[in-house]
Amino acid sequence: MEVDVGDQNNAEKKSTPADSDTKSSPAGSDKQSSAIIVAIIGAVATIAVAVITVVVPILTEDPAPPTTTPSPSRSPSATPPPPTAPSPSSPPLTKSGQPVGLSVEPAGRRAVAVTATLNRPARSGYAYWFVLEVHQVSDTHSEFYPRQSLTQKETTFEISIPGDADISRPRTGRVFEVTEDMSKLMESGRPDAGDPNADFLLRQPCTCHASKEIALDFPS
Repeated sequence: MEVDVGDQNNAEKKSTPADSDTKSSPAGSDKQSSAIIVAIIGAVATIAVAVITVVVPILTEDPAPPTTTPSPSRSPSATPPPPTAPSPSSPPLTKSGQPVGLSVEPAGRRAVAVTATLNRPARSGYAYWFVLEVHQVSDTHSEFYPRQSLTQKETTFEISIPGDADISRPRTGRVFEVTEDMSKLMESGRPDAGDPNADFLLRQPCTCHASKEIALDFPS
C-alpha cells in the first residue's frame, strides 16, 4: 500500500515540538516581566532616598549643649567709700611741708625782697599774713610787725627798715594763718587790741605758723 508523501510531511509539521513551545509562551509575557522589575527597582530607590533624607539630618545635627546649673547668687561685696579730700586745715604734701613757701634776696640799702608762694589757699575764715619779728629788743623781748597780707598764688614784696635802726639786730620773717578778726586788726596797723596805739605785737599773733622762718639780712 502506498503512502502519500505529501500527507506524511504535513503530519510531521503538525507534531513538531518547536511549534508547540511557541504556542504555549505568549509574546507579551516578557515585556510584562520587565515592567514589573523596573517598578520594583523604582520603589526600592524611592524608599532608599526617603531613609537617607531622614537619617542624614539626624547624623549631622549638632549635639545639644550641656545644661549648666546656675551657681547660687552671692550678695555683692560692700563697696569701699570714696577717699575723702584732705581737710583744708591740713597742709599739703609739698617739698617744704608748709602751706606757704618763702624766699628772700637783697633789694638795696636796708631793704630785702620777699617772695611768698601759696601751696594752698588759706582756710575759710582765715587769712595769711607775713610778719616781721625783731629779736632781742632791749635784750629782753621780741616785737612782731605785720607787714604783708597774702592772697595771690605768688607775691613779691619789699621790706625796709628805718635808717636809724640797729642793722645788727636779728630779724626774721614768717607767715601766719590768722583769723579774719585778727586780719582786720593787722590791716588797720594796730594789731594789738589791748594797746591800740602800738603798731606791733609783743607776742606772735598765734601758733598757726604757715611757713618756715627765714632770716632777713638787711644790707647796710
